[in-house]
Amino acid sequence: LLTHTQSSQRYSTWAGLNDEGDFWNNETCKTYYKNYVRYLINRVNTYTGIAYKDDPYILAWEPGNEIDISTKKNGSAVDRTILDNWIWEMAGYIKSIDPNHLICSGTQGGYELRTNGEKWRKTHSDDRIDICSFHNYPLESQPNQTRDITEPVILRAISIAKSLGKPVFMGEYGISDKKSSSLGNCSTEEKEVWYRWFGEYATKFDLDGQMFWCWYRPDRPDIQGNGGGSGINPVASEHQELRNIIMFQKILLPKAEHQSSPTSYPKNSLILKLQLTGITQKYNGKLRLIIQVDRYPNNEHLYSSN
Repeated sequence: LLTHTQSSQRYSTWAGLNDEGDFWNNETCKTYYKNYVRYLINRVNTYTGIAYKDDPYILAWEPGNEIDISTKKNGSAVDRTILDNWIWEMAGYIKSIDPNHLICSGTQGGYELRTNGEKWRKTHSDDRIDICSFHNYPLESQPNQTRDITEPVILRAISIAKSLGKPVFMGEYGISDKKSSSLGNCSTEEKEVWYRWFGEYATKFDLDGQMFWCWYRPDRPDIQGNGGGSGINPVASEHQELRNIIMFQKILLPKAEHQSSPTSYPKNSLILKLQLTGITQKYNGKLRLIIQVDRYPNNEHLYSSN
């Protein structure tokens, strides 16, 4: 509902503030934000005739996007207690209008989870926050980061969420095309290894959901991944395998499915995965059956249908 710094900057300007960092505890800005939220959540979808607050296809609301890292006060990070109080207040306000949907914090969280994650824990400890969420971009934040370094970040988030009795959701993750000026680019093949590895956490661990960032417009490669180069082309042949990997990842599985799914298979088992995908009317409304075969336990990828 609040997109990075641009929204807080605009609200601060409208309220006559000199520093956007004052947005978070300014009552005028809070009123502006609540007016916007109330309008949006009560808006009726032009095509379905359903108000957003009643729409079952909406999973959750985030009060803001990565607000823990994107706003500064006099050039420094805003006090976390001020941010937490704002998140909790707005989460409660959203719930007062729309009791039908869940609330995510909207925090980036990945930087905090590299250490002890206590700030992230505190943000999600409030009862008004229903889902523990974080973002993970290994190669953008630390160009030489390996999966051995990334894994504890995810496991720490899972552990904290479990201790709070809440689901945990990796709301964004991606692998940048560019590691750094010194390490060069990340090849498509290397990205495939990373994305397949990320997918394991949705099926083998207690991560309740994950969403990669992002599909990008084939005609606008300059804006892919919000400038970070983590986007996947939805039509390019060189990204076919990346698309297959993403499409097989399970998003927000019920706990019952986690518990009923086997946690291991006999060595060298061939795991067959089927997915029936609906294609939009742009593609003549056809249905497509996608088949993938992997070998357990190394998740060796053997075959994917086109």
